[in-house]
Amino acid sequence: MVRKLGPIRRPGQDAIGTNRLSGTIAEAIYLGSGSKYEVRLADASTAIVRSPLAGESFGLGDKVELCFDGADAKLLPDDSTADTTLT
Repeated sequence: MVRKLGPIRRPGQDAIGTNRLSGTIAEAIYLGSGSKYEVRLADASTAIVRSPLAGESFGLGDKVELCFDGADAKLLPDDSTADTTLT
């Protein structure tokens, strides 16, 4: 689990954070104050990312990278009873 994802970027752009997860935008929702993206990762898992209005916008099918600092990541046991949706 990553507690704090850094910026969402297009592949190849400079990014904050030394770790990156590649994925594809599977859902994009405008929230008024920003956007919420569901990103399908390479291993078929899903990440939920919120982005401010000032950030770049993405459309369905766009390839992206999610950036984060390793200190913000925590390994959790596989628990099918846990709620994995973080919104």
